[in-house]
Amino acid sequence: MLAQHAIAPLHESARTDEATLSEAKAILHRLDYGNDGYFFVYDLQGTLLVHSRKPELIGENRLDYRDINGYPTIEMLIRKAREGGGFVQYATEKPPTGRPAIKLTYAVLLPNWEWVLGTGIYLDDVQAVLAKVNEQVAVNNYDTLLWIDVSASLGMTVIIFSGLMLNVRGRREAQEAVERTARQHLPAAGSRAATGRKRHHPVGGRAATLYRGASHVSVSGERFERCPAGDEGNRAWAASDNP
Repeated sequence: MLAQHAIAPLHESARTDEATLSEAKAILHRLDYGNDGYFFVYDLQGTLLVHSRKPELIGENRLDYRDINGYPTIEMLIRKAREGGGFVQYATEKPPTGRPAIKLTYAVLLPNWEWVLGTGIYLDDVQAVLAKVNEQVAVNNYDTLLWIDVSASLGMTVIIFSGLMLNVRGRREAQEAVERTARQHLPAAGSRAATGRKRHHPVGGRAATLYRGASHVSVSGERFERCPAGDEGNRAWAASDNP
């Protein structure tokens, strides 16, 4: 306990003179924490020695004090301190508001001076703190879930966009591959088609031969028509350069 450490040098000195006890009381009177945190001291007979919130009660014996529910508060504090220290819960007037509130107090014995040193907290303050903690936790959880949701949405967007880009790229590469294949095979197919036409259409070759023969016959006929009539004419045409 903070108060025990604050007065430890005085208490461990085993001095019980009035100056030492007064100094210890003054230290405990000045010790505060939070809005409603303070320390009090009773002797084993129930007389109040230190109470910073109710100084008007100092020196008063309160062993028979009961809270609003009839609980023997001071008697139980002394008992717990004698047992080695412990908690006592009771209803008491809350200094800031003046209204009854449940208080949880811890009491410990200072054997060299036979003092009961105690301090406590009001449970409504604890509940208010816990409510704020729960509210903050809820806010943090909401922020965390919101961040997870945003991150997941962004991740899905990236995945979908990447898939679309890969699909477009794949289609483009496939189209280019088809075009390359077509350029490689179409000329060869054209050559084979031309060869096939020559190979599989012999009538065309014979027609060309007949055409050339017909031309020759036509020319020869033309020459023959020019040949003079009679044997002499024939001999003269035969003696010419006609092949």
